[in-house]
Amino acid sequence: MNNSEKWYRLPKSVMLDERLTPSAGYVYAVMLDRIKSNDNPEIQISASELEKYSGLPIRTVKRVLKLLKDTGYITNVRTEQGNKAYYTIVPILPEK
Repeated sequence: MNNSEKWYRLPKSVMLDERLTPSAGYVYAVMLDRIKSNDNPEIQISASELEKYSGLPIRTVKRVLKLLKDTGYITNVRTEQGNKAYYTIVPILPEK
């Protein structure tokens, strides 16, 4: 594997969650990678940034964000000025 390639960790429990699609697991892994610490599991990211990092179409990203919220992986969403949103996600990985 080339060192410039990006990779993400995804817990087995997420992979096996039948409520999630593979796209949802992938976007969740991208979001988990952005958490600074489990004490503050809020990340600031836009749907277009998730589109860029995941390579998924924007419609899919938006649908996946709703699915993650509906299934409890995202516990809070707030928006401020501009198009960025703050997502509080359930951090289910050990600290980096």
